[in-house]
Formats: sequence, structure tokens, C-alpha cells
Amino acid sequence: MVAATDAASLERRSNVRVRPMTQADLRSVVDVHFEVFPGYFLTRMGRRFTLLYYAQYLTHHRAYALVAEVDGSVVGFIVGGRDVGDLERRFYRRNFATLASIIAYRFVTDPVARASILARAPVVRRATRTVLRPKRAAEREAIKRARKPARRPTASVLSVGVRERHRGLGLGRMLLERFVDLARDDGAHVVKDTVQRDNVEQLARKVRAGWREIHADEHRVSFALEIVPAPTEPELAVGGDDLKFTP
Repeated sequence: MVAATDAASLERRSNVRVRPMTQADLRSVVDVHFEVFPGYFLTRMGRRFTLLYYAQYLTHHRAYALVAEVDGSVVGFIVGGRDVGDLERRFYRRNFATLASIIAYRFVTDPVARASILARAPVVRRATRTVLRPKRAAEREAIKRARKPARRPTASVLSVGVRERHRGLGLGRMLLERFVDLARDDGAHVVKDTVQRDNVEQLARKVRAGWREIHADEHRVSFALEIVPAPTEPELAVGGDDLKFTP
């Protein structure tokens, strides 16, 4: 379980708090993102693309977005939600023209960004179908969901970061604890998160906190945390789309 007592004790300090993200926080969140995730896809796409990405979590009815403040300054954040697939489709549908122009420009001018874009070709194709053929895309999604086994209500952490000089204060734990509370209140039974395989310290923390490893590849390890006891019968799979926006 998340160490609720430690997190609550930390938040009682007058200069530290976790609160809902607002529109006014977006530029600070992007600043934190660029510090924490240098070289990642969103960072390669630039500040405008990254700001639009985080802005979507402020308006989706099943998205959660929180920031951590120290002395009134945003130094960390966490975003995610229940319906990851809908978040992705909505993001590209609402911002398609802007995102397409940014992606095209980066593809031409930045060789590293070009490699990232090519690696995300399936996402780009899916986004294009969503915009150009929305009815057909919706039908495909409905068929895909119908073929899946029954799944437990699941929320996914999609991006979380804390400025380096403020690590070690327990801010990440505070953000995750509050995220789990929001997910539970929204009816989720399971929370999923993904950790980079080379982040040995964070991997160990997940295991100690009771997270269960559910998938791993050469780059990432995915975990699930039971926040509502699992039913014994019938057995339900962990839910949510198998998608994570790597920042």
C-alpha cells in the first residue's frame, strides 16, 4: 500500500501541498516535464505540443491531474485516468491540425524526433483514423472492446515527475497517494503504473509498496495496485487500454 501516514505527515508542513492542477499551472508543469524527461517524445515535439497534452487532463471527465507545490511553486505533477483510449482519441481529434503541423515540422528538422515519430507510427495512424473517419474508428473500437474479456475497472498513471532538487521529500508518494484516492472515488478497483527498467530505486519501491508486476519488456515494467479486493469468481482481468503515453 502507499505509505499514507508518511505522505499525510509531509503534507502538513505549511510549505508543501498537493492540489488539483489548473490552467494556470500548465506552463510550470511543462517546465517540470522538460527537466524530468529530456529527450522523450513530448519533449522532442516542443513546448506547444506538451502543453496541449497536459491541458487535456483538465477537461476530461475521467482524467486526474494534480500538482505538488513547495513554497508556492509547482515542483511536481501526476496525470492519468480511467479511459486512456478515449483520452488519446480526444487529444488528437481536438488538436489534430496543430499537432499534425508540429509533427511534420519536427519530422523534417529533427532526426531524433523523426525516429520517435516513426516508432509511434501505429499511434499516428490510429489518431488519423479517429479524425478522418470518426464513425469507422468508433465502430472498430466497439468491436475491439467487445472481443476483450470482462475487465476490472482500472485507472492508469500516464505521467508523473518531480524536479530533481525536490526529490527525496516524498512528493512523488504524496502525488501517487492522492491519485489512488481519486481513482478509488471514481470506481476503479486497480491502478496501473509503468516504470523505466533502469530506474532500479523506483522498481524496488513499487515492490515494497505492494504493487504487482504485470508486464515487462526491455525498456519498461508495468505494475498494478489492488485498491479494491479482487473478486474470486468470476476472475476478471486488469482493465484499461494497454497504452501509456510515454512523456
